[in-house]
Amino acid sequence: MKRTLIKKLWLSTPLLAISLWSASYESKKDFKIEISEDGKVTTLICQHGCAWKELSFTKPTHGDAAMVNQFGMASFDEGNTAAADGSLAEFSFTITKKAGKYVLKGVNGTAWKSLSFSLKPYAAPRVLDASGVTVR
Repeated sequence: MKRTLIKKLWLSTPLLAISLWSASYESKKDFKIEISEDGKVTTLICQHGCAWKELSFTKPTHGDAAMVNQFGMASFDEGNTAAADGSLAEFSFTITKKAGKYVLKGVNGTAWKSLSFSLKPYAAPRVLDASGVTVR
């Protein structure tokens, strides 16, 4: 009896892992955003998956976060989850700059919960998608 139960559990574990991976993969949305900085202004250029082409803003400072989603940029208040839930957008994330590094937190439509990277002025842009960030 114990061997049968253990055998069933052992055989079902890979199927559970595959279905969890599949559910996570399906929740990601297809978008690609290029992030660059010129020293004063951070620019986001959407290559595909957005209703906007370009967003730019002065560097988020003092830990202030900006919310970005498929429709553009929205105000963000960490205490207001209704504004941050991104229920109408296929993807959304917050972006801030702390101690010289950009910190992004995925709200929905991404496989990542949090990303951080450095980006020096006029350096090669970073490319962001639902899976993570790379250097262009």
